[in-house]
Amino acid sequence: MEKEISTDRMITINYDIFKALDDPIRGKIVELLNKKQLNVEQITRRLKKLGSSTRLLDFTLQDDFDEKYSKIISKTSLKLAKVIGPILKNFPKTRKIQQINDNNYIVMEIMNRSLTNLLEKK
Repeated sequence: MEKEISTDRMITINYDIFKALDDPIRGKIVELLNKKQLNVEQITRRLKKLGSSTRLLDFTLQDDFDEKYSKIISKTSLKLAKVIGPILKNFPKTRKIQQINDNNYIVMEIMNRSLTNLLEKK
């Protein structure tokens, strides 16, 4: 049985931003950080103890990242368009913003998991 928590403060926030916490892993990370200050490795270890297969990468992009990698990003974007096109055909066409956002999230999740599979094999 979960402990009832009384409200002592209300925060106004944009729903789209707050929706990011709807992801169970993100929510768990916030919960962990609420209890104690942790670095990326400590968070990863605690998530694994909870049965999560999520791996966090600790990094900071170089200041010249865009300049240095813009050509590779452009080429990769063209190649990914060919991969994502067939995925998008699985969704009905819509003009509803919420459905478009949901579809985009699903495509991002498919791509994220696919890239993770590829990178973990190396």
